[in-house]
Amino acid sequence: MRRRDAGNELAPTAPKVRDREISHQGRRHAPEQKLPGPADRAGVGAPRQVVGLGHTPRAERTEHELHRTVRRPWGSYNSLEVSERFQVKRIMVKPGEALSLQMHHHRAEHWIVVSGVAEVTCDDKVFLLAENESTYIPLGSKHRLRNPGKLPLDLIEVQSGSYLGEDDIVRFDDVYGRV
Repeated sequence: MRRRDAGNELAPTAPKVRDREISHQGRRHAPEQKLPGPADRAGVGAPRQVVGLGHTPRAERTEHELHRTVRRPWGSYNSLEVSERFQVKRIMVKPGEALSLQMHHHRAEHWIVVSGVAEVTCDDKVFLLAENESTYIPLGSKHRLRNPGKLPLDLIEVQSGSYLGEDDIVRFDDVYGRV
């Protein structure tokens, strides 16, 4: 149901029932209060200007290049700190999931388990890490992270090296077909 308001524009209306309105979902709720609008304030029609906030030209913005949370089939990660020679990530691995068996040419990694249990493969060794335990993955080592538990695995990864891009990954085995 629509009505014409003073500006001759169509505006939606809802049937009223005893000083209550029925929303489009059929639920009853109290009528909305009228909030002060621009005409109720001094300076009607005056343009507003935000002062004191630095303006970054669109070409210099980088939010679209690296989102804070990156989702993967095995879970997700957040980049907490990025610098020229190190990066800190918070990684969450879903129960029963695993990252690919991989290696990096330009970076080493430190893994610290925050909660859950991690099964770590580093070259020919396979071992478990519990909460507050850590390990070092040397540059060039084949490695994998797996969550053998029933709860999410949360860990902090510190990457260090001459190049930290996501394209410095050589995959040897991947359950998600990304080899």
